[in-house]
Amino acid sequence: MVIGAVGGILKLLESKWGFLFIIVFPSLLAFLREIKELVMELTGKKEEKTKE
Repeated sequence: MVIGAVGGILKLLESKWGFLFIIVFPSLLAFLREIKELVMELTGKKEEKTKE
């Protein structure tokens, strides 16, 4: 049984740039956001979220 789409996705994930933009970059952004929220909480500053 051959599934062509899975091979294409795997090839993209195994490539240097695909791995960077699909795995590493979003993980880095999430990590930096958590660090920012931690710093804001420790300093006592909360961001006001607007309700629409």
